[in-house]
Amino acid sequence: MKEYLKTIHQRSSAHKRRFALLVSGGATLFIFGIWSLVVFGSKGVTVADTTTQAGNQNVVSSFEDIKGGVANSLEAVKNQVNQVKQAITTTNVENKYQEVRDQALSN
Repeated sequence: MKEYLKTIHQRSSAHKRRFALLVSGGATLFIFGIWSLVVFGSKGVTVADTTTQAGNQNVVSSFEDIKGGVANSLEAVKNQVNQVKQAITTTNVENKYQEVRDQALSN
């Protein structure tokens, strides 16, 4: 495949267009497949609610599950950014700069 991609620029323009059509069609088919699984997938997973004694059940659809995963990921990234901000504000950058500068100038 690597050899084919290295020589694709030497092929005819019709061949390049056909290759582009196949690649874009494959990508579109993949995206459509994921979309159809989310929208028309199973009726959802039944999750027992353990917080009540009545045994209430919540139905979680595929889309809600993906949405929850994305929300958790964004929350984790937000926490990491806040930790970096905190580390930057607690670090005394000026003193560190002075130390590095003095060491560089003394050599």
